[in-house]
Amino acid sequence: MTPGGSQSVRKRYELALWEGYMAVRDTKNSGSHNASRKYGVICRQEEACIVRKMGVAEKDTAGLGSLGALFSCMRAGDTLCVPGVASFASSAGDLWMKMQSLSARGAGFQSGSERYLDFSCTSPLPAVVAETLKAFASREAGFVSWVQCSRLPEAAKMALAVRIRAESIAGIALVFQNNGIRKKGG
Repeated sequence: MTPGGSQSVRKRYELALWEGYMAVRDTKNSGSHNASRKYGVICRQEEACIVRKMGVAEKDTAGLGSLGALFSCMRAGDTLCVPGVASFASSAGDLWMKMQSLSARGAGFQSGSERYLDFSCTSPLPAVVAETLKAFASREAGFVSWVQCSRLPEAAKMALAVRIRAESIAGIALVFQNNGIRKKGG
């Protein structure tokens, strides 16, 4: 495929995501939001099939750039579906803040890869999971703060901070992945 063709595919994909966001916004404004709904957030086009399997309609799927608008459309009882936390949050602190925001709205969260992070308005995030997420976020913040105070060159500090955040989110994914917790005898 030529570079221009690849750009055309990306433009069509971004347009489709925008149209999905507009459909969500129009539904909110029309007042036809009686039942709880599932909304999907994807980072890459390949993730769209994952959120479809989770029960999200194509028109209710948006990209990460539309997350703020999507949050404003969500009401109590709705669920936000993501393929995995690594594509939803850039750091442990970011994940913790987003999950707190959803919980405060009375909305649920469902991950395609980390089902032990799932919560809903009827079964809130368990305290042990919340404490684990806070511990990851706190440890990450401590490491990043230490890096910022170091005598490393600025470019190295930035690169190291990005790596710390990526490792922290990968650690969360590893802890909460679907097969990460097994029942005794199972």
